Amino acid sequence: MGGKSTGVFNGKIFVLLDAQKTNAYQSSKNILMSNDAVMYTNRN
Repeated sequence: MGGKSTGVFNGKIFVLLDAQKTNAYQSSKNILMSNDAVMYTNRN
């Protein structure tokens, strides 16, 4: 992301009832190419 851009990552993992005790992971890797760029990450 560059310039004065703003990004948002909304992450959510759904696990079905039959799949309880499941290990789940998320990753949000971003590159900010300027000091004015902003990235927000939300995990629900």
